[in-house]
Amino acid sequence: MKTLLALLAVTIFGLSDSAQSSSQTPDNWGSPKRGVRVSFSLDKSMYAVGEEIPLHIKAQVVSTERPLYSIPDRRTGAFFMRWDFARAFHLTIIDEKGRIVGDDEPSNLRFIVSGSSGPLVCPAPLEVGHVYLLEQSVNKKQKLLPTQPGIYQLTVTWSPYPASDPPCDQTEVPADSKDLRPLVTVRSVPIKIQVTGNP
Repeated sequence: MKTLLALLAVTIFGLSDSAQSSSQTPDNWGSPKRGVRVSFSLDKSMYAVGEEIPLHIKAQVVSTERPLYSIPDRRTGAFFMRWDFARAFHLTIIDEKGRIVGDDEPSNLRFIVSGSSGPLVCPAPLEVGHVYLLEQSVNKKQKLLPTQPGIYQLTVTWSPYPASDPPCDQTEVPADSKDLRPLVTVRSVPIKIQVTGNP
């Protein structure tokens, strides 16, 4: 009976994040800097030209002396905050000649959303030790995919933010965005893929 209940629980609620990630893809953590690190993995190493590429990204604060945030420590629309998390990540794709392929904007993995942003609230600090997941696919619409066959190297960077001075929750005046710069930028272990087919 206990075994049956355990199976039902897994079926209804799914596996934990750690169980899912360990059975699907390995971790590829890059070297930590200032207490933070980032990892990303792919489902396979070969794709056809134009084929969508799902990215499995993990970010973690290993240790920190001050609170860190996934977005700048300023008041943000509550409804958009969950989408803003992706703005701190950047995907770089390099071809065999060392040229950057596709959109190289700083926040090229951000979500584009519209509608009401909701009330302005301060972001919550990142929890030390917690692994934050970003599951996102690269597709033609984003203009990030390689358009020619070949070998490509993919790397993800993550740039978390320190607390503003004074912290967001201690002031009613919104902080100037230009003064809120990332604490550090960390890089994942690069992954090589082969793109096949006709452009």
